[in-house]
Amino acid sequence: MLNKILNKEFSVLSILISVLILGTITGFGIHLIFAWTGPTTNPPDSNISALLNTGSAEQTKSGTLNIGGQMKATGGFCIGTDCITEWPSGSTGDIPSGMIAMFDTSCPTGWTRFAALDGKFAMGASSYGATGGTSTHIHSVNPPATDTATPGCDWHGADDPNPNQFCGNIHTHSVDISAFDSGSGSSLPPYVSVVFCKKD
Repeated sequence: MLNKILNKEFSVLSILISVLILGTITGFGIHLIFAWTGPTTNPPDSNISALLNTGSAEQTKSGTLNIGGQMKATGGFCIGTDCITEWPSGSTGDIPSGMIAMFDTSCPTGWTRFAALDGKFAMGASSYGATGGTSTHIHSVNPPATDTATPGCDWHGADDPNPNQFCGNIHTHSVDISAFDSGSGSSLPPYVSVVFCKKD
């Protein structure tokens, strides 16, 4: 009989403790819910920056935007104030095929070394292919024929009251140097070599 009474009292006590614990947890949770205060303004004011989305409104990203795949623009593409809506006619997407450019290293992918300009300077013209010029030059010299000057006269006995003038044998020499060419000299101005490459 005593065991039944003790078991009954223990069961009632267990229920009361369970109710007390459950009530405490519920009350604490309700307190947390009412204590939380949401943002007072819309992003980005006083909050994190607004996220990029698929909306039609203009959006700004102040930091670096890294893109792992392709970037496509249907309405145009701008860098600063320079905007385009399509690539130039005949281009391969960025640089026209056949364009020749200078590099300080080997030709990059999509370019082929343009050996026709090795050891040469480029000169503008209406069409490609004409050649000319040389890396050295000479000067032709043809001095004119001339005669030597007539010798003058000297006065002897200048301190004598009766000085005498002495003149040597008056004569000339004809000089005619044959034409000749100078040695060969370089025609090149100071230069720095570069690698010419042609766009495939």
